[in-house]
Amino acid sequence: PFLVLDDLGAERPTEWGIETLGMVLDWRYVRRSPTVIATNCDRAVLKERCGDRIADRVFDQGSGLVRVVTLDVPSFRTGR
Repeated sequence: PFLVLDDLGAERPTEWGIETLGMVLDWRYVRRSPTVIATNCDRAVLKERCGDRIADRVFDQGSGLVRVVTLDVPSFRTGR
């Protein structure tokens, strides 16, 4: 019933990947399907890597469909 995308923005973006991700996010967004997205990117970085359309969906604050949760914890890998 829900989709989890982990570490969005860490991948090497390709045109096909960005287009496919955009279609998946748009389909789920329009249908109000629950999607959990984990990313280390802020909106500006995600926009640069994946484009404005994807960044708009991920960080949307106007529709009431998106809740951004920021975790301020050290990396479990490095401890920083």
